[in-house]
Amino acid sequence: MVTFLILSLLFFAAGVLSILFQRIVPEADVLRQRFPNRITYTGIILWLLIIGATWFIVTHTTGFTRIASITTMLFFLLLFETLFLLVIRFVRSNIPAAFISLGIALVPFTIQYYAPTFALMNTVIILATMGATTLIIKLNYLRTKVVLLLVVLFTVNDVLNVHYLLPRLNLAPVTEPMRLLIFPTVTVGSHVVGSGDFMFLVLLTLLMLREFGIRDALYLIIAESAGLFLTGIYVSQHDVLLPFLTIMTPIFAVVYFAAYRKRKRLTPTPPTQEYRPSL
Repeated sequence: MVTFLILSLLFFAAGVLSILFQRIVPEADVLRQRFPNRITYTGIILWLLIIGATWFIVTHTTGFTRIASITTMLFFLLLFETLFLLVIRFVRSNIPAAFISLGIALVPFTIQYYAPTFALMNTVIILATMGATTLIIKLNYLRTKVVLLLVVLFTVNDVLNVHYLLPRLNLAPVTEPMRLLIFPTVTVGSHVVGSGDFMFLVLLTLLMLREFGIRDALYLIIAESAGLFLTGIYVSQHDVLLPFLTIMTPIFAVVYFAAYRKRKRLTPTPPTQEYRPSL
């Protein structure tokens, strides 16, 4: 029970952190100026670095190590994006900001490779979920209906993975931290919560914040964290595999619908104007 309580507290902390992060990141108008829809020197440099890193991984690794290295690189890029959104608030030029963010992102990944710990891995995974989701919501790249559709699709995908893919992989229980993030999960003891669950928590929290405000966003965080705790107790007692998105999605639907009904009830109806025929 203590393990699931800690996981639930980390889940709650990630949701609250996403709200704080959204407030710290520059406003949408500033972001559009810093990320114009055209080719920039910063973009060219980053793409060259990504292509170079991918080429090195493909030519110098094989099998499991190659897959793990590519997954690790993807999470490195996610962490870089989170850091970059913070750094550009203080550094006016994108190129120095990009190199500063790359340098900072390299530190935890280097430490994790040579001296892996669950604490560092958990921190990296939680922070990596902040940048892309914040950018998507803040710049309105995805409308609410599209986000809801993605939640449903990924819930179905989670169910298929848990019931058909994972049993075939014969994965051993988590006993020690990994140097490479092949299956990125937040781990406490022998129990894990997937990075996708944290990313969707952040995405849905920011959606609630955008649509209804901070109070309803906090309601969602509390409800999802409590749902994770109760799900953990049920799973441990019945020894079953249960993808948490199957619990997260209904909880979100209830909180979202309640907030929508409240807003609709409090929104005054505009008075109807009496029709007067023109002379």
